[in-house]
Amino acid sequence: MLARPTASKVSSPFGWRWNFTDWHGGIDFAAPLGSPVYAVHPGTVLGVFPNGTLNKYGNTVVVKHDLPADAPYALYAHLKSYSVQKGDHVSRGQLIARSGNTAGTHEDLSHTFAPHLHFELLSAWPPAKPDQYRVDPTPYLNLSESDAAKGGGGLVSLAALFGLWWWLRRRR
Repeated sequence: MLARPTASKVSSPFGWRWNFTDWHGGIDFAAPLGSPVYAVHPGTVLGVFPNGTLNKYGNTVVVKHDLPADAPYALYAHLKSYSVQKGDHVSRGQLIARSGNTAGTHEDLSHTFAPHLHFELLSAWPPAKPDQYRVDPTPYLNLSESDAAKGGGGLVSLAALFGLWWWLRRRR
């Protein structure tokens, strides 16, 4: 089990959101501006990326955690600031950053409406096609069922299937 990256509550889960019109490849935590962001497991910082370097993510830290091969990479995004550098070893629960509201470019501001932490687990870094390498962090984090289900997660419904069809259709 991983440590929580922040003490804040989940504001948007992994998966479909906004009436199944948007696929969300991570978990958002509604962390007030400047809230502490912690390493979820021991590992090594692969990179710190200033605002705009990784497109819509804003200030970002990527850590290769000592985890099984299916999800060893963690991405912590939309940060106000970070307190680690590339190559640093981090321990579980170590302060690595502060939550923020950064989004890359002016056009990317639609990806962040308020201060929060966007957290992803990936099976590869750098991911050539991120959607193929994103792993649902929910089972790895100690989240309550109500936390994990926020934003419309849960049972597959006709609306979810329609959303999946629509998303696949747009990717052609």
